[in-house]
Amino acid sequence: MNCSTCGTENRPGAICMECGTGLAAGCPSSGTVNPPGRQLLDDAERAEALP
Repeated sequence: MNCSTCGTENRPGAICMECGTGLAAGCPSSGTVNPPGRQLLDDAERAEALP
């Protein structure tokens, strides 16, 4: 995974090991990239999903 800020090659993780920029997380099934820090469900969506 390359950092979008500095281009450093990183292992998958939360931040770039060179500049500290948050790395985008990709869905393991579809490959869709979420912005750094974005959870799959926001609070309202999570509340609706609970039984």
